[in-house]
Amino acid sequence: TTDLHVGYEGPVGESASYYVQVGASVVSPDGAESDTVPSGKAGLGVALSDSLGAYGEVSFVGSGDKDIDRGYGAKLGLKYSF
Repeated sequence: TTDLHVGYEGPVGESASYYVQVGASVVSPDGAESDTVPSGKAGLGVALSDSLGAYGEVSFVGSGDKDIDRGYGAKLGLKYSF
């Protein structure tokens, strides 16, 4: 899958930031025809200290067919900067 997105990001207060992206995903399954479907993601990051941050993201990939379910995802994590 290849994402073709346009996005926006910005600060949230002193120690956090957010981003949103929307666009299309080119889905190329093995042995099947490629399809271009709508997709997007949004996330939030928060500084926990000078070198440690936490982040979260939610995302979706459309199916291009109203009879087929969309794909949804979520990520949570920590990021350490040396």
